[in-house]
Amino acid sequence: VMAFKYFECNNVDLAIIEVGLGGRLDSTNVITPVLSIITNISFDHQDLLGDSLTLIAKEKAGIIKKETPILIGKKSPHTHVFEEKAQNLQAPIFYSKQAPYKSDLKGDYQVNNINTSATAIKILNNLDYKISKNHIINGLNHIIKNTGLRGRWEVISKEPLVICDVAHNIGAFNYIVSELNISKLNKHIILGFSRDKDFKSILKILPKDYQYYICGSLNERIINPNELSSYFDNYNLSYKIFDLSYNAYTDLVSKSNKNDLIMITGSTFIVSDILKYLDNIE
Repeated sequence: VMAFKYFECNNVDLAIIEVGLGGRLDSTNVITPVLSIITNISFDHQDLLGDSLTLIAKEKAGIIKKETPILIGKKSPHTHVFEEKAQNLQAPIFYSKQAPYKSDLKGDYQVNNINTSATAIKILNNLDYKISKNHIINGLNHIIKNTGLRGRWEVISKEPLVICDVAHNIGAFNYIVSELNISKLNKHIILGFSRDKDFKSILKILPKDYQYYICGSLNERIINPNELSSYFDNYNLSYKIFDLSYNAYTDLVSKSNKNDLIMITGSTFIVSDILKYLDNIE
């Protein structure tokens, strides 16, 4: 409510409202938008949204409004859920198309985000908004500066190569592992998980030739790393345990060189702990 009031007081032309959880029952769903966007579907918050992608898609479909355009960022076998809901509500449905832009946020997975953003702007322009190509280029090239958004394939050191990414569900980790496997460097993964995440599914896809550093956090939502050790043993993953991510980071960096790649991931809190630590010592 405070955010909506702030936007009203500042007379914004467009407000981008991110759903907090799912869609159908989310508190942000009180608005009547000019455009709804569903970026993708992945397993997350199964305890609240359902234990299948079809059920999760139905929850996300809750933001589709009568006669209001809906944009789908990425097609999947479950897209039919959105199509059926859109048809019932006479909502024009669109799918993101390839766009010739780049962003200052790195990682190949940003391509999907860029395509979705550019397609959304095209839809808005057809609704009499006036967002130019230069606006798009300028915005995409200054996301970090304009938003303060960090931890999206953020390179914080080049030798050794250190990357932060807030991936925290199976879909995001599939992207992470795919990109890391391209590199010939020795991989060291500093990670921790929030209690509400399906970390077991993530552990199943983690490569066995990486080295893992399981960490806790000052945030109580992060699982105590000692509780995770047996799961890492079950999947034959090599690991060390640290109380905090920045303890793992300082220990690892002191022993690393140009042949190593350090990835910090698993939770927004784990990445945040590292970034705050680095900001304080600079």
